[in-house]
Order: sequence, then structure tokens, then C-alpha cells
Amino acid sequence: MAFDYKKEYKEFYLPKNHPEIVEIPEMNFIAVRGKGDPNEEGGAYKEAIGLLYGIAFTIKMSKKGSHRIDGYFDYVVPPLEGFWWQEDKMQASVERSGAAQVSAAQASVVQSGIAQESAAQASVERSGITQDSAAQASVERFGVTQDSTAQASVEQSDAAQTGAVQPGIGEQRAWGIDYSRKQDFCWISVIRLPDFVTEEDFRWAVAEAERKKQQDYSKVEYLTIKEGLCVQCMHIGSYDAEPATVALMDKFLQENGYENDFSAERLHHEIYLSDARRVAPERRKTVIRHPVKRPE
Repeated sequence: MAFDYKKEYKEFYLPKNHPEIVEIPEMNFIAVRGKGDPNEEGGAYKEAIGLLYGIAFTIKMSKKGSHRIDGYFDYVVPPLEGFWWQEDKMQASVERSGAAQVSAAQASVVQSGIAQESAAQASVERSGITQDSAAQASVERFGVTQDSTAQASVEQSDAAQTGAVQPGIGEQRAWGIDYSRKQDFCWISVIRLPDFVTEEDFRWAVAEAERKKQQDYSKVEYLTIKEGLCVQCMHIGSYDAEPATVALMDKFLQENGYENDFSAERLHHEIYLSDARRVAPERRKTVIRHPVKRPE
């Protein structure tokens, strides 16, 4: 019987319909990158899917040809997956992350300045220097006045209240996908490769597919991804209804001491278990996975 990744690795492909934490190991994929509305007829996304399956089945059916792949065993081609983002959402997340780092650095400077001023004040009092002279000495030495210290504290507090140092649901709103703007989607469509497929085998498959199908497969790449710590949930329903499941995931993170950890390398991830051509939207099964971390 052919090896079925969905059945053998249920923890990755068949989660419950409630959020759960999972550690995702390194995996290799066939991948095509693109941008635009995935529903566009004849668009880049549908072209990408055709390219992916062309290579996936060339590798699977290599057993019937002259090319031999070391360690090959018969398997079911794993499901289509996708990593999704929108460029403006990504930029917003980067800016928020930068604000959090600045706030943390600023707090450290303020704390250091206060400690240094206290030490200076004690030294001044012991040496009989007046308080006014001590304050002036502190300003000259450290460049920190009480007004600037207070202002820094206010800025830090404001940053916390606006969410700059509070990832989680607030950050998800910044990073989240706006499903009404499908034309702005950026994506990496992928199909998992068996571990026995090397980059050399992949290059052979590309050349073989191009030879047989007389089609350009130069957009297809061999991609290695290690997602690490993630939250995932089975979404049942249309793709446009996904925000409700994402909200459940965010709530779960807050209640269990985790936060979203999106970046240019760690993206919104979907695994498509239903054939959208044959399954009604309300019955489609999609694994939604987000990168997470423990707060520092």
C-alpha cells in the first residue's frame, strides 16, 4: 500500500477543529512563488498549481522509467499547501516589531540613567555638594534630565497601550490577511517532497517534465522550510470564513501564554485537504497554521 503522509503524520495534516500547539520539523517542498488573486481564471496561481503537480507526479512515476531514486518507496502525493501574506501587512508587522525593540532599548537606557543618577546623588551628598550642583553634574555626565526621563517613561507606556510591545491578537491584526483584497495576495504554493528526494532528483524531474510536456518549469524551486513551534487548527468551511478560525487561534494563544511570531520567514500557512473543484465551500477542510513563540 502506498505511503500516505496525511495518515502517517496525522499530527501535521489532520488536527482537531480546535487550536493546538505543534512542533513542525524541517521539510522539503516543490515550490512556486507568485502574487495575485488565486481565483483568477488563467492567473498565476492556477498556473503555479499545474507546475507543482507536473513535477510532483514526474517524481512519483519515476518508478516506471529508467531513472532510479535512491530510497524510493511508493507514496500518495501529499496535499497542496500555501504560505500567504500581503506586503503592506508584512511592513506593518516589521514597523511594530521595530517599535517594540526601540521601546525596550529606551526603557533600558532610562533605567540605567536613573540608577546612575541615584549613585551620583549619593556621592554628591557625601561630598557636601549642593543638590543643585548635583543635578547639574548629572545632566552634564549622563545627558539625562528628570523631564527627559519622564518623557521616555510616558513613551514606553504609550507604546505598551497601543500594542507595540504586546504581540498576540493586536499583532495578528497587523499581520493578518485582508481576505477582501485577494488581488494583493503574495503566496508560495508548495507540495511536500518525500525525504528521499534530493535536489539532484528534483533537477532531473524538472528536466524530464520539460522534455515530456514541452513546457517551461523554471519557476519551480526546491525549498526547505522549518516552521518550528506553531499553532494550528482544522478549518471547515469556505476560505473566506477563515477569519473566525484565526480568531479562535488567537484567543487560544492569549489564554495559554503564547503569541504570534510572524516574520518574512514565518508566514500564514494553509494545507488544503479538500478538492475545491468537487467539495462544496461549506464542507472544505483546510489546516490553518501560524508560527508562535513564548513571550520573552
